Amino acid sequence: MSGTAPTPAAPAAAAAPAAPAAAASPAAAQPAAAPANAGPAPEGGPAGPAAAGDAGGAPPPEGGAEAGATPPEQGGEGDAGSTERAGGADALPELPDQPGRGSDRHQFVRDAQQRFGGDAVSGDKIVFYLTGGEQSAPLTRLAPTLEEYARHAFVFPERWDACRADFQDRRSVLLQGVTGGGRVTMAIRLLLGVESQVIYQLDPRIDLSRMAEQLTARRFERGTAFLLCQPDDVGRLDASTFDRLEAALRAADARLVLTVGSEAPIRDESLLRHRISLPAAPPRREILRTHLRYRLDDETRADGLLAQPAVAELVREKLDRDSITCEVAAILAMLLSRESETVDVARIRAMLMRRDVDEFGIWFDGLADLELRCFAIALAVLDGQPFEEVAAAARRLHQRLSAGGPLVVDDDASLRVAGPDPFRMPPIQLLRTLQARTTEGTIRTPYGYAPATEISYRNPDYPRRVIERAWKGYRIQDQILDWLGDLVMHRSDEIRVSAGTAVGFLATLAFEYVRRAVLHEWAASDNTYRREAVADVLRVAAGVPELQTAVTWLVDGWYRAGSPELQSTAALAHGTRLGRTDTTRSVRALERLAMVTDLQVQFGICRGFAALLAEEPEQYLPLFYGVVERCLADPKRTDTAQLMFLFVAADLLSDVTGADGAKTRWPTLLLLATRHGHLRRPLIESWARTLAGSRYSSVAEHVLRIWASYAESDAAIRKAFTRLVRAVAESDPWAGAVVTRQARRWDDEDALIPMPNVAQAVNAVLLPEHSTR
Repeated sequence: MSGTAPTPAAPAAAAAPAAPAAAASPAAAQPAAAPANAGPAPEGGPAGPAAAGDAGGAPPPEGGAEAGATPPEQGGEGDAGSTERAGGADALPELPDQPGRGSDRHQFVRDAQQRFGGDAVSGDKIVFYLTGGEQSAPLTRLAPTLEEYARHAFVFPERWDACRADFQDRRSVLLQGVTGGGRVTMAIRLLLGVESQVIYQLDPRIDLSRMAEQLTARRFERGTAFLLCQPDDVGRLDASTFDRLEAALRAADARLVLTVGSEAPIRDESLLRHRISLPAAPPRREILRTHLRYRLDDETRADGLLAQPAVAELVREKLDRDSITCEVAAILAMLLSRESETVDVARIRAMLMRRDVDEFGIWFDGLADLELRCFAIALAVLDGQPFEEVAAAARRLHQRLSAGGPLVVDDDASLRVAGPDPFRMPPIQLLRTLQARTTEGTIRTPYGYAPATEISYRNPDYPRRVIERAWKGYRIQDQILDWLGDLVMHRSDEIRVSAGTAVGFLATLAFEYVRRAVLHEWAASDNTYRREAVADVLRVAAGVPELQTAVTWLVDGWYRAGSPELQSTAALAHGTRLGRTDTTRSVRALERLAMVTDLQVQFGICRGFAALLAEEPEQYLPLFYGVVERCLADPKRTDTAQLMFLFVAADLLSDVTGADGAKTRWPTLLLLATRHGHLRRPLIESWARTLAGSRYSSVAEHVLRIWASYAESDAAIRKAFTRLVRAVAESDPWAGAVVTRQARRWDDEDALIPMPNVAQAVNAVLLPEHSTR
């Protein structure tokens, strides 16, 4: 996870009347024309907008209904996450629980989908044509573990310097070597030696004759490299294809490396000028020693393990034979690295004798007990999360799967069930066993960013493979779904998204089972978090072409059901685009649904639009403004239109990197209005309509105060904000009067957190025009 600038503290509104500060709570707020009576927030409910404005650590405004409210704890039931209530004359909505939640949630979605190999976010796909004309799946980056081994555990073979010099200036290379002799590792090491920035693995079925054209047609990151192992049509390769690729790769500052066996047929003799014959692999014992030292990060311990008589005998048995591949030496190093001081040689020998197993299978099947397997599954779902959160999730899964520990006799002769020993395995051994690593990073909290120790698998393929192995290999499907059902109620947005995306991956394996087990129940829930989880599930499932029709029919049924909960879920699902590249159908569905006056449905629409806009704001914002304009003109949809605009205005933030590398968070709608002239007028008119006496004018004042808090600490945002409010005042004098009154409160002497800079800037352009108000 990468940190960005913390959310600035929204000003406390101590001097303001209660209505603006409390307007965001459905239990507390009254229509704008009536006085507000702040009541208690729903028990366990998330902080409302008063607290949301204080993401930088400021106390909530006095009089706010949610002052002191805390987010729902993980696994909480009841009202946790239920932030909407049925619409009515006395009810007003609650805004997002923190500014920028929609933008942050979109990043969480991207991260979670990449873990499970189902990234459906546009803009990240690189595809090439395969032989036969079909497109490949989106390219995947080289597994970091392969790069790490090539960088840190590489054993230099003889003639390596000559091989590297021959490779240096080439853009397309055919590497030919003995099968099992480390061709792939040598190819990666050569690419690292020429400072390749990113390495993609190509599908063996790729049509190389069309690759040059596609390289020319799109822009790649400079230093991109493509690795193609054992291409299917190696016998049909010719020099003219390589020549075209060489030119295209040079223009793109990219490289292509093909690896083939020494027995592979090369029918075009002209192709030999692109070939490099790889040297023989180094001794397998040296590969074993180097890999083990790297895995243990302890040369003395590695050499001590290898010196044990039983281990030395195993090494002689497995490596001192002809035709032993480099992979066998690497797998043996992996198995030894997981052993304690006393090596279980019999178990290692049994694993090595399994012919149908790969490194992953050996690793997962070798996890010795339920605790380790639960931790492995929890890490698969929450890869990259703080260590403490993963450990807590693993404990809860263990509680579901455990039938109780062994009986032990205490000192007083009483019997008890032994629980897990938290000190049984030190952290460094846990990381080695799980093939994981920890890094120091930051996490976003309701009060800004905080440091955290994050844990993740070294191999990015492991999250998907662990979940698939647990689901398909064992009879624990219901327990896994129940456990994930708790995680989608977690207090952390990022963990909820991770859990929902994991259920989505399971839906790609068993859609009907997951639908019957959880989807309808969650979709009909009065809990917002569960309905959002359904959208996360369907986002992944709809990315599978074979499931897209089923997902569409399911959502259409909820859309027509007449139930506010189901229609809200349908709106959230349409915010994912349901796997479609064209957003028109989803946008129209959300617009038609805007006539429903129930707040749950209205907030589903708001969140649906926020999700769409977070994905491609510049592309979809004109569509959104068009919907807002049409709905404002329709009395049946006016209230929903105002909510849509205010929700999106508060929910979307964009990070802008300055010349010094520092990041500043802008309200996205304001940023895009400064960059694109055609987006300025719709923004001005939307603000004017919502501030000038609408039912939600007090909510509009609160969102305006959030924007002002960002303008207070940044001159560029303040300049854009001042231009905006002046244009709003020119468009509607009543709206201008509202802004003037708010600006006075921002710098009131009783304000707990005054905003003098933005107040002075706004007063300078508005007070002369509205001095009588």
